[in-house]
Amino acid sequence: MSELPEGLEDLARLETLVMNDNRIRRLPARIGMLKKLKKLFLHNNLIAQLPSELACLEHLREFSLEWFMYLLPPMPKILRESKGQAVIDHLKQFCRTA
Repeated sequence: MSELPEGLEDLARLETLVMNDNRIRRLPARIGMLKKLKKLFLHNNLIAQLPSELACLEHLREFSLEWFMYLLPPMPKILRESKGQAVIDHLKQFCRTA
């Protein structure tokens, strides 16, 4: 699998999406249609870009991406609680202005 499955945007009440270890290469813009999403786990994939539509995920509270652990200082794969929320908020703001 290199992309998220078709029809995913039809799951309007989806709150958790776990797509770890799937060789996903890109996130489609339609990811922003998952308005109820609270947890998004995407580590161990091949994602090189994030769509600006991530800014639409207003309820996102946990988010995992493999490359976070390569930052200085290192960060955990899964971001949550106050530190994670600050990074998620910053990411959403960046997506809004990109």
